[in-house]
Parts: sequence; structure tokens; C-alpha cells
Amino acid sequence: MFKNYLTYNFALSFERSCRAIMKNRAEIPVFTADRLNQSLNQMVFGLTQSLQTTDRKAELRFVCSSLINLRDCKDILIEAKLFDGETKQVYTVLCGRLERICSIKALDAGGQLQLFA
Repeated sequence: MFKNYLTYNFALSFERSCRAIMKNRAEIPVFTADRLNQSLNQMVFGLTQSLQTTDRKAELRFVCSSLINLRDCKDILIEAKLFDGETKQVYTVLCGRLERICSIKALDAGGQLQLFA
């Protein structure tokens, strides 16, 4: 039940940090804020699903999906020139943890990343 719980806490911290940036910066275009919201929601949802499933392949798909959405969040923040400070630090830790989990889960699933199988 508590597998990868610390990673989940980092994901929530990253989400809070991004939402605080959006709240404090009125000049962020609506389209950019919507894209960031969607990626944040999908990242947290995927990680939540990975914690709840018992199927190894499904867990791998959910964790890798979270990683993809996390990287999308980074791209959006860089594009909006908002990727700095605490957000960057939490991103670095979270991304490293998700990459490590994906690698471990891929080995468990036979050595391949099969996101959409």
C-alpha cells in the first residue's frame, strides 16, 4: 500500500508549487494555464493509479505516463519562463525518482517499456 509513497508526496508538492505559480502570476495566458492544469492532473492521477493497482504492467504504464506528464509540465513552465526556484528543485527530485521507478518496473515486466500494450 505504501510503495512509492514518498514519490507521491513529491508529486503533490510539485503540483502545489505549480498551482501557486499560476495563482500568483496573472500574466500567464489562459491556454498555458489550462495545459499546465491538465498535465498536473494527469501526472497525479497516473501516480495515484500506480499506487492502487496490483498488476505490474498496469503499474508500469501509470508510472511512465506520470513521468511523461511531468516532463510536459516542465516544458510548459520553461515556455512560460516560470521554471525556477523551488519548482525546479522539486521537479529534479521527482523526475529522478519516477525515472528510477520506471526502470525498475520495466525490468520486472521483462525489460521493455510498453506504455500502450
